[in-house]
Amino acid sequence: MDWMVEYWCSGYSLRHGGQYEKLQDLTKALCYVTGNNYDQVSTIYSVFNRMKPQLTTNHWYDAGFFEFKFLKKEPCI
Repeated sequence: MDWMVEYWCSGYSLRHGGQYEKLQDLTKALCYVTGNNYDQVSTIYSVFNRMKPQLTTNHWYDAGFFEFKFLKKEPCI
């Protein structure tokens, strides 16, 4: 899914109103179906906040039911 993260001079930030909120809802549904406790499952939000200083592009991160990576788009000239 695109448009979850923005890059600013200070680093990466999760985009509010972005796609990650839809994945949060899907994670809650998957926890309900599988019987997992939502509070004990890693989410994109929790992984992002925990690893924010070390995040790099083109590297896979594990977040509970999902794996994700960041890709940095080159600016237009």
